[in-house]
Amino acid sequence: MHTNKCKTKESRAKAFRILTLICSNSQKVREKVYSECLLNMVSMIERPESFAHVSETESRSLYSYCGLKNLGATCYMNSMLQQLYMIPSFKYLLMSVTDGKDEELGTVELENSVYHNKMFDDNLLHQFQNTMAFLELGERPHHNAIGLCFAMKDYSGSPTNCSLQQDSHEFVNLSFDRLENMLKPTVQRHIISDTFSAKQCIHMTCSNCNHVKSVIEDYYILSVPVKNLNNLEDSLNAYTDGEVISDFRCDNCEQKVDISRRSSFVDMPNILMVHLQKIVFNFDTMMNEKIADRFEFPTYLDMENYTINKIAEKYGINDPDLYKYAENENKSFDYRLVGVIIHQGVAEAGHYYSLICTDSGLENKEDGFWNTTENMKWTEFNDTNIKDFNFRVNFEDECYGKNSSDAYGPSFRDADGFESWGAATGGSSKSAYVLIYEKRQYKDVRM
Repeated sequence: MHTNKCKTKESRAKAFRILTLICSNSQKVREKVYSECLLNMVSMIERPESFAHVSETESRSLYSYCGLKNLGATCYMNSMLQQLYMIPSFKYLLMSVTDGKDEELGTVELENSVYHNKMFDDNLLHQFQNTMAFLELGERPHHNAIGLCFAMKDYSGSPTNCSLQQDSHEFVNLSFDRLENMLKPTVQRHIISDTFSAKQCIHMTCSNCNHVKSVIEDYYILSVPVKNLNNLEDSLNAYTDGEVISDFRCDNCEQKVDISRRSSFVDMPNILMVHLQKIVFNFDTMMNEKIADRFEFPTYLDMENYTINKIAEKYGINDPDLYKYAENENKSFDYRLVGVIIHQGVAEAGHYYSLICTDSGLENKEDGFWNTTENMKWTEFNDTNIKDFNFRVNFEDECYGKNSSDAYGPSFRDADGFESWGAATGGSSKSAYVLIYEKRQYKDVRM
């Protein structure tokens, strides 16, 4: 990627003036500039899509960050990409991957599509690297991630429908699953698993013979209930307390019995992403509803009480294999909040944007200020708009949510001017949807 030397309108005007003076005095210089510079530049510049095209003259934001263009309803993707970019251990390792594959050029022949008459590298890994590189080095105020949208296929194999509102939680699960498969042949095959992936143990206890069956499961993002709950501690307790399942056939006593199904955490990730189940399906109305009730969460999180040893001790789970699982348990359980994805609007129509602690990773994790994230610098990433976020003043109003009695959700525009409107099925509010926590003591990424 070539970096610009003249980054302001004034410096570019002076550079053009110097070039004009040089060319006006020599026919040979004019021919050289034309053949070796201008012709190559013309081949690299895309033809404007409209007659009233205005060239981009602005540089990166005053905050030294690059925004992401909303292509219609891609704010769910933009908000998560900015969070991933602000994790240094992830972005730099991802950009260093070499898969040895050439570009896999592809296109879509749809006249009304944003992809019409354009060629893209249909390799999701390449497009993720390209996006991270532009966010890191790009001189423009924002990046158009249309290539990533093209490579991010839906379940039918079609490119992302940029006009269809989707979910940040589903996006990260699907993209991580595909990226892990693409990384398997490379040296950096463990980037995602060692950064985001965690293990939980599902304990199923028979009410008849007390036999315990334990199963280990992996996850990228922890999805917790929020309905009728007040805070994240309540959600984690509900998640680990589990549920009773009736008419379950026990493998040990071979009877149909009630079993207690509980969860505990075996191995905690470097980056813990928590999805708050704010959008739920109502089987009475057969529609999605958004839970708009106030829901609080801490800036500092201790996960030790939810680990396999603590849950087994709390509920008296007697599993011979328990200690085998617990041997690999990571002993670091301290996390601090470094990012929040906000959902604004209603269940079927809304807007996503990110709040990110942009000082994360810069200070000594052993000092006494590590868990005072509210004292650090926070920035709002709202598609192409980037601005300071006053954590102490605005955090609760932006993140915790408020009750709403409105029958219909408000009409609003996102950062790029796209208007959203929808009947509110459930509450209409602005509140946290995904939380990003950073562990105090990282485990090494295997190479």
